[in-house]
Amino acid sequence: MNRRSKFILTTTISAAVVGAVVAAVGPDQILNKGIKMLVRGGFLLDTKNEDTENMLRNCHIAVLLADGVEDTEVTEPVRYLESKGAEVVYIGREIGEVTGKRGSKLETTHLLDQVEAVHYDGLLIPGGYAPDKLRQSEEVLNLVRDFYKLRRPIAAICHGPQVLISAGLLEGKTATGYGAIREELEEAGATYKDVAVVQERNLIMSRHPMDIPAFSRTFASALQK
Repeated sequence: MNRRSKFILTTTISAAVVGAVVAAVGPDQILNKGIKMLVRGGFLLDTKNEDTENMLRNCHIAVLLADGVEDTEVTEPVRYLESKGAEVVYIGREIGEVTGKRGSKLETTHLLDQVEAVHYDGLLIPGGYAPDKLRQSEEVLNLVRDFYKLRRPIAAICHGPQVLISAGLLEGKTATGYGAIREELEEAGATYKDVAVVQERNLIMSRHPMDIPAFSRTFASALQK
């Protein structure tokens, strides 16, 4: 058996095993266990074959935070972006400590009224419970709209697209996000796709922490353009 045939056979068997496990245990339990593993051990993207160490040098990224944010949807994309040379700041409605959904402690250093989209190359909107709080702020929505008008990449994962809904940016677009917000996305006029990452113009969306590798790489690629 040649190498290609072995690879196809191994991939087929692996897919069958994963499918059987998901069917037996349930996709939500698989996801929750995966998230717990990420929190305990971190989710390092494999960059050993990426000759892109400084690809985001001089890029400035703003991250929207509020209590209840999904921890790994902040820490792991930020880890990846910083490994490529980007500078990241955390912004919120107040300056100070933010507690993640799973207990991480993060620190906002910039108030929303101190941030102008024109001074940043991209915006990251993590998920968890935070987006439902952030979307209630007109300052947040106006900032998101400003990033969109300037065609700066906006990356929203999990419940993050809820902010895009409230900002009125998803009508007529393809979108993804956590399965629980599918109906809300469709009611906003978006076409939902259950895939790891969707890029619609300067909007980048993913479903949950297990999509972080595709999400982070797509965001980084958009920031280079």
